[in-house]
Amino acid sequence: MGGTEVAAGEEVLNRAGIPTFPYPDTAARIFNYMWRFSDNLRGLYETPMASTTEEAEADRARADAIIQTARRAGRTILTEFESKQLLATYGIPIVETRIATSEDDAAKSAAEIPGDVVTGERIVRRDGLRVAAQLLDLLRRRASLPDTDEPQT
Repeated sequence: MGGTEVAAGEEVLNRAGIPTFPYPDTAARIFNYMWRFSDNLRGLYETPMASTTEEAEADRARADAIIQTARRAGRTILTEFESKQLLATYGIPIVETRIATSEDDAAKSAAEIPGDVVTGERIVRRDGLRVAAQLLDLLRRRASLPDTDEPQT
């Protein structure tokens, strides 16, 4: 921009290593590329480094055990629970997940986990909002909750 009127200034900037562009949209695009590069680089530095301690070896063994269990079962895809376990072995944060095989196990796990609890496709909201009747009945039996579907305050 500016043509010959700004040529001398542009030359000074270029000699100093400062880029110049003929159009503002080009400058904005380059600025965006530079920001993305900077953000990606910052993200790489946030990635945890692989550990070489005995704990890391144990985690690799646990990861291998998860994969081998699926292979022995003739599966090529991990279950959601196995996938989360595998991610956790490498230090990737996951949502706490438990498998309950009975109502007692489900009630015990629900009592131990803070906040909302998902069972199958149902969500038990601990903030008093309405929940699926079947699951609410289960929680009433196990936790002696008041017999009401109205939101608690």
